[in-house]
Amino acid sequence: MVMIALTMGLRWGEIRALKWENILFADDLDDEIRALYPTGVIIVKLGAEYNGVIGPVKTPAANRPVPMPTIVSTALRDMKENQNRALVFATAAGHVMDHANIRSRFWLPALHRAGLIDAAGKARFKMHHTRHFAVSNFIEQGIVGKELTTIIGHTNEEFTRRKYYHLFPQTIRATSERADAAAQLLLEAPASDKVRLALA
Repeated sequence: MVMIALTMGLRWGEIRALKWENILFADDLDDEIRALYPTGVIIVKLGAEYNGVIGPVKTPAANRPVPMPTIVSTALRDMKENQNRALVFATAAGHVMDHANIRSRFWLPALHRAGLIDAAGKARFKMHHTRHFAVSNFIEQGIVGKELTTIIGHTNEEFTRRKYYHLFPQTIRATSERADAAAQLLLEAPASDKVRLALA
């Protein structure tokens, strides 16, 4: 559960409402779609309210495909072999898990393993920080603009920029450096290669 939040940036309500029918492993996909999502994809369609009621996600943009990292795909495959219920994460009775349950069963144990509980036994991070962590990691990997907005389910790029603007400078600098290196390569190339590179 924590792994999905940290690596894919899903909202906790989306994770709580996640159903197996919306998890598509690589071998569930046809060749054309598998070329886009070689390790599988999660189709986000539902969200759970704080009280546990499941319904459609709030906006059309939140209804989205999110690529599954290999580590998530592997973990979910192992889970699915031992489950026979609609929800991926549920109580023993098959109901939506509440936040207190998630915090005690998943979140705090994960923080303990990572050494992120202070001397007083207080968690250094809150659950909603996982989405910020995921987005910062996406940005660090060069996933920005429309691509980032789509993955995290925002309505428009401007909102994403406003919300995470403080995370962008490093990526902007890296992009500028890559553009400068590309221009230098073109400048130093033989004339025939310059034409080929310019038209590529």
